[in-house]
Amino acid sequence: MPITLPIKGVSYDFIGWKDDHKSFYALDETRRKTVVEPQLPFLKNARWRDNFHFPKTPPTKIEKARLIPPPCRPTKESADLSRAGEDFTELLVGSWERLYGEVLYPVPEDDVQLSRRLDAFLAVQREALEEELSRLEERTDSEEDKQSQKRLILQAYHGGGPHALHLVGSLNVDLELVKSKNVASIRDKLLHEKWAKREGFDLVLMQSEKSRFLELAKASMVRGDVNSKLCRQDWISALSFASPDQMALLASVKWVLEFAGEQRFYLAGVELRQELTPKEVEGFAVLLSEQNGNAALTRKSEAMAATDDRERPIICNLLRKSGSVWKVVFEGGAEFHIQDTLGANSLLKYSRKI
Repeated sequence: MPITLPIKGVSYDFIGWKDDHKSFYALDETRRKTVVEPQLPFLKNARWRDNFHFPKTPPTKIEKARLIPPPCRPTKESADLSRAGEDFTELLVGSWERLYGEVLYPVPEDDVQLSRRLDAFLAVQREALEEELSRLEERTDSEEDKQSQKRLILQAYHGGGPHALHLVGSLNVDLELVKSKNVASIRDKLLHEKWAKREGFDLVLMQSEKSRFLELAKASMVRGDVNSKLCRQDWISALSFASPDQMALLASVKWVLEFAGEQRFYLAGVELRQELTPKEVEGFAVLLSEQNGNAALTRKSEAMAATDDRERPIICNLLRKSGSVWKVVFEGGAEFHIQDTLGANSLLKYSRKI
């Protein structure tokens, strides 16, 4: 039975890999010949090794996947600018946001949950302030030093400090500041959780799969410019951190190709091509011929097995006469009795022969 792979809402029967094991032949629901080309994630300044290929076994599943959640913006207007590549913030974080193809932003319905999380944040901040002041009182420093330290602590919580958040003070954060500045990641965490639930993703699993994918990339990718003076090892090391290259690579992942044994290969896309080259038409014909031949052999074997079952002789396990009655048990059946008549004698003679 062929392996069926749902791809972009259409079911395809896997026929076989092309010779390079980087794309495969399939038949769609109308039996139209299709070449399925899994596209590996990419970087402008790097490429996958020439000898890289997928396993020779058939894939078991192709489905949508992500390794990082989408970027977030405070408003729909800023999200639209980011998608269009016109957001100044993108110059600071690199091009991964535009590569991702999706931007999240809070809507009025989010205000209730954001307010609850803000209240929890403020409660933690008040408790932390009390603990810091309590510890300060227990110190043996001079009173002047204590007062100086106390002023710094109060600035951090009530505003006036040197840092961006301290200018406002963590205890003075309001809902608008949470939405515009993503204080304590409250906004982004909520938007990412909603997105993961809507799309069916697991944020914890995504984190572990991200590490797994980066290990594969480091083992299988090389710099595109072989004459570059930059050491390949330096580039690989950069993938270990939240560098622009790493973020772009992760953002390009949109699909996963799965194989038996929990082998997973993350993809930037899946191209479906139904205009085949003459060589591909020939390769398709060879694989279909082999598949049809194997199917015919399977049907013949099943038919022979069924015929053997029908023609297998019936075995009599018990044959005993008691007066004018014979007790009979055939293989796999219950005991029954027959009268000692001419018809019974014919049956019993046949039973003795087998």
